[in-house]
Amino acid sequence: MWGSHLQFKSSGMALLSAVLLLLILAALVTAYVSRVKSIELQILNNVQSRKLALNAANKGLNHTLATLQAKPDWSSTGTGGTLSSGSHFVVQTTDKPVPAGTSLQRVISISSKGTTSDGLTHANVVASAVIYPIVARVPPAPVMIGGGLTSLSAGMTQSSHFVVGVNNDGLGQGKALALWTAPIVSRSIGLETCHPGQISLTGCGINTLSHSGVFGSDVLDNNKTFPADLWLYVFNLNASDVAVLEQEANIRTSDCSSLSSQTSGFIWVHGDCVVAPGVTLGSSAEPVLLVVVNGSLTLQAGVSIHGLVFWAVTTAKNGPFHISSNNSAVIHGALVANQLVDTASTKTTVIYDKNALNNLQQKPFTRATVIPGSWRDF
Repeated sequence: MWGSHLQFKSSGMALLSAVLLLLILAALVTAYVSRVKSIELQILNNVQSRKLALNAANKGLNHTLATLQAKPDWSSTGTGGTLSSGSHFVVQTTDKPVPAGTSLQRVISISSKGTTSDGLTHANVVASAVIYPIVARVPPAPVMIGGGLTSLSAGMTQSSHFVVGVNNDGLGQGKALALWTAPIVSRSIGLETCHPGQISLTGCGINTLSHSGVFGSDVLDNNKTFPADLWLYVFNLNASDVAVLEQEANIRTSDCSSLSSQTSGFIWVHGDCVVAPGVTLGSSAEPVLLVVVNGSLTLQAGVSIHGLVFWAVTTAKNGPFHISSNNSAVIHGALVANQLVDTASTKTTVIYDKNALNNLQQKPFTRATVIPGSWRDF
């Protein structure tokens, strides 16, 4: 009997020990799982905080680029901003040397620091940006022809007629330049060139530097140094990247019916462009950039265009197109064409305006962009 009692008591103690051991193991497992979950939650919070801080830093970078787009001379020693999440950023800019021989206006190092609302997590973004003009090179001649998809056998049709106010320093100090072309220009076309102040509604009169039958040194045709690609020469973009340039335009249209004297900026026309009578586009101080692609250009009575007219075809199958001008219509600046010029038996007047063309390299014709490969975060 006592043996049975002792055996039962021993079995009870063993069971109790096993239960206690299981409880201890369960408690340890629970504590471990809780610890793991706590660590996972902390990691998740850290990742989320990092994202919020990095988002704020990138917001500061984008804010800087947008500001530079509107104000190319802007700089910052600690400009800040706050996001809806409560995170905030602080931006600093530092100007770097501009590489020689480029059209770049500024090279800027941007540093943006993002911080979460609790101030515990930080992220930094750095990048280099440039301010560049859409018009990379100012045409040195009032009229440039060539540099298209195919070589031209002639620069102008026989029925064309131009009155050109020269660039007095186009070929160097005191050396006038009226026409610069890749193809030859027939000496029998209607041409009058003279100094800008000598042009009237009737043309150059007796003050011509070049005229039909007699071309002077201000006509540089059949020139072997003419740019092979006018898109690349003027805009620093290959002809294959025309779509990229089009996206930069303030106005994109299929005709010019909406253009008025209040129109300004960069205008892109894909198709025929007929400018209505009396319309003045731009001024010498605030010129326009008018790009007409795959279409004819018609300037009606009293039309004045101040700036650059870039008249182009994008495929060899397009055309032929023409430029038709009323005698009172004037382009003050330059006309650049990568196709055969045909003025449709009308007289087209182009007067070189250096100030207007130079202003095409200032705001609002500049853009800000990050240098590829310069962005990094830490």
